[in-house]
Amino acid sequence: MQLPTIERIIPGSIAAQAMLQAGWCLLKINRNDVHDIIDYQIAISDEVLLTEWLTPEGEHRLVTLEKAMDQDLGIEFSTLTLDRPISCKNHCLFCFVDQLPRGLRKSLYYKDDDYRLSFLSGSYITLSNTSWEDLKRIVELKLSPLYVSVHAWDQEVRQRLVRNQNDEFQEKFMYLIEHGIELHCQIVVCPEINDGAILEETAGRLLELAPQILSVALVPVGLTGHRERLYPLRLHHKTEAHQLIQQISHWQEAALKKIESRLFWAADELYLKAGLPIPDGEFYENYPVLEDGVGLIRSFWDEWNTVYQFEQDTVRFKSIRIVTGISGEYALKPVVEQLNQRSDLRVSLQAIRNDFFGSTVTVSGLVTGKDIIKQLVFDEEECVLLPGIMLRDGGDVFLDDTRVEDLDHAFPNQRFLWIEPTAAALHQAIFQPKRLKRKKMAVRRSI
Repeated sequence: MQLPTIERIIPGSIAAQAMLQAGWCLLKINRNDVHDIIDYQIAISDEVLLTEWLTPEGEHRLVTLEKAMDQDLGIEFSTLTLDRPISCKNHCLFCFVDQLPRGLRKSLYYKDDDYRLSFLSGSYITLSNTSWEDLKRIVELKLSPLYVSVHAWDQEVRQRLVRNQNDEFQEKFMYLIEHGIELHCQIVVCPEINDGAILEETAGRLLELAPQILSVALVPVGLTGHRERLYPLRLHHKTEAHQLIQQISHWQEAALKKIESRLFWAADELYLKAGLPIPDGEFYENYPVLEDGVGLIRSFWDEWNTVYQFEQDTVRFKSIRIVTGISGEYALKPVVEQLNQRSDLRVSLQAIRNDFFGSTVTVSGLVTGKDIIKQLVFDEEECVLLPGIMLRDGGDVFLDDTRVEDLDHAFPNQRFLWIEPTAAALHQAIFQPKRLKRKKMAVRRSI
């Protein structure tokens, strides 16, 4: 196995102050081997680190580093990775990767199901591809919390959903619970498969295991327009979404009595499908699973109300067009209406229909460059704002391999501004920062 090698030292960091150098290979931290990013993150949680290094000249160096418990060393490694993430051998009925059109880059078709990614970045795993050796390591290293896709507690229904007969889900799930690992859970609700009484059983079982169950996110199944030869799933109807929200509300009341937390959370998309208002900010209890689309809209509104209350100087652009997905239009509409009450600003909102993946895909992060080029309309004086989540990993490539430069070539005289999908970033893009005005001080002359 290749040793973790320093690629870059961040200036001013602990590593820079200790005179560590690019090209040095990490051997041990506090006499423990470092095999991957998990070992490294756990090792550097200590406040005093005895590190062992091998220089390019073959010299062994011992360097003691002192740090705060939550402080990073400031090292970027060229080889300290997860190697190849554990691949998923399931064939879930609703797998988004299986619904991708042909001809995209190979990396988009790779399905991971890696407990290390779950611990580090909050990605959900099914446990189907987590070996018992992996489970023992999770317990030994106390990799908690983890994020687990449950879908159904009933074994037969669960195996039908993930299409993996060697699932052993209940045994693995309970092994983690019994060894003190806390879990965030997700259920992708598929009409007529794991809803109704099946879902009631699943929710009841997870509530029994609280408070070690930290959250349960319920999200509606997502379908693209590329489901040839796949199982005939369907989306929720409005009435079904409304009934599901009511069912979740019942579980929330039971959870509040047991653990003083609602525990169960409906994705924003369910409220939109049901035609119900988004709950207020206090309802979401500090947004435990925001990344799962739970409370995103309310969080955005609350953040906007916070940043917009400050007095503004001037606008950066007199005319702006905000580009988003269909779902994003709902969140941005009241913000745009508020902005258009100003006399010095005109804001247009354009939602891009997802022809590439299909009209049922409405999130902004899956809008492609070709669809923007085909649908975008604007006035020449407008500055066009686009969310950076449309681009892969903060780069310049859309999911359909269209590049930002293709957008520039299609509209050579237009100004585009890429921003983070936050209210604060939107506010910063629209307004000049408030300048502090120096007040004239009255000077009293003494006689």
